[in-house]
Amino acid sequence: SSVESLAVQGLATGAWQQALTGDGSLTVDESTAVHGDRRLLLQPFENLFRNAVERAGPACAVRVGPVDGGFYVVDDTPGIPAAIRARTLREDLSTQGTGGRGLPIVRAIIEAHGGEPEILDAASGDAQFEITGADIAPEEASPFQSTASPRETPTSES
Repeated sequence: SSVESLAVQGLATGAWQQALTGDGSLTVDESTAVHGDRRLLLQPFENLFRNAVERAGPACAVRVGPVDGGFYVVDDTPGIPAAIRARTLREDLSTQGTGGRGLPIVRAIIEAHGGEPEILDAASGDAQFEITGADIAPEEASPFQSTASPRETPTSES
C-alpha cells in the first residue's frame, strides 16, 4: 500500500462510478485532501453510497463536503436513530435487514487512517456521516503535486 495526498472530490467521484448508483446525484461542495491509501479510502465512500441507494433508491442524492478537520457525506435517507448509531459502526447491523456490513468496514478503514467516523442527523433530517482526523492534509498541500508534471497541473476554477 502507498500513502499519498488524495483529493476527497476525486475519491468521492471515483467511488460514485463504482457504486452502481443508478440515477442518483453526487454533489461535492468543496474538496479537501487526505493522506492515505487510495484503494482503501475508496471503500468507505462506496459503502456509504451503496447504503444510500439501498435505503433511498437509485435516484438518491448524496452530498460530500468539508467539515472542520475532515469531511462529511450526507444522503437523502432518513437519519439513523441515535440509540443505534454506535452499534451500526461496530456490528453487522442494518435498519433495513440487509446485513449492514458496510458501516463496520467504513469505521475500520477510517480508524486505520487515524480518523474517526461519526453518524449525525443533517439539518435536513437526512443521514450524515462525518469523518474527522483521517490524516487530513495541510491546506496548502495540493493533491496533484506528487503526480502532475508542470504542463499537467490543473487550473483552479472559480
